[in-house]
Amino acid sequence: MGVSPHQYGKARRIEGLRSELRSGTDVTSAVYEVGFNSKQCRLRPGEARTGHDPRRWRDGGRGERIYYTVLASDLGQVLVAATNAGLVAVRIGDEAALVTEVARRVPAGRFSS
Repeated sequence: MGVSPHQYGKARRIEGLRSELRSGTDVTSAVYEVGFNSKQCRLRPGEARTGHDPRRWRDGGRGERIYYTVLASDLGQVLVAATNAGLVAVRIGDEAALVTEVARRVPAGRFSS
């Protein structure tokens, strides 16, 4: 798949961080809860590929413009969504369901295709 075990582990921690922030956990607690070693875990926008600042993710993407496209692939339709800071989502499935899922995860974001 072209992903190292380190990259996979970091991606899983970032997904856990997003989940913790959506549930209302403060940024510092969420960072440690998901297994990052310190608050200085390179979570500045873009560096951890969170797609935006953790506080904005906690606030549902408030103020973020999220650009997305849906492409056909051998695996089905693929949605790719990103902000100017980095990647927000890559999902495979039905186009309407994909857009709905990403919008649910970032309810305060503004989407542009």
